[in-house]
This record gives sequence, structure tokens and C-alpha cells, in this order.
Amino acid sequence: MDRNTRSTLEAIGDVLNGLDHLRETIMGDVVPAEALRHFRSSRREALLGLRSVLDRSIEQLAERPSPDSRASTGKKSSRSVPISDE
Repeated sequence: MDRNTRSTLEAIGDVLNGLDHLRETIMGDVVPAEALRHFRSSRREALLGLRSVLDRSIEQLAERPSPDSRASTGKKSSRSVPISDE
């Protein structure tokens, strides 16, 4: 995962933590039930967005050959290695 993606994920996590803190701080009689539903919905949407980011990162990793793919599959390398008699 590159640095930019990591920073984005950390920022999303900070926002979600902030929403949790806000919800806990203003819970009770002060906040109407409708507002709480909106907060819950916005948290759900943020989590779904985070899921999309993670799914994309996982797909990109799956598309790249791993450095140890030859060892894990047991297949021999298909490239030629020149040998000299020196």
C-alpha cells in the first residue's frame, strides 16, 4: 500500500473516530432520534467507502506477481540464463 493510500485510510479512520466521539458526547435527550439515524447512516456510508478503498487495494495486490510466486507455486523460471565457459 503506498503512502498516499495509507494517509487517506488514516484520515478516514480519524473522521470515523471523531463521529463516534461526537455521538457519545451529544447522546441523550439533547439529540433527536432522527439526527442519530443520520449519524449512523453517515458512519455506514463512510465504512462502505473504506471497504471500496480496501477492495481496490486488495485487487491491485492480486494482479501483481508476488516476489516469491515461483517458490510458492513450485514452478521453474521460464527465463534463460546465459552460461559462459570462462
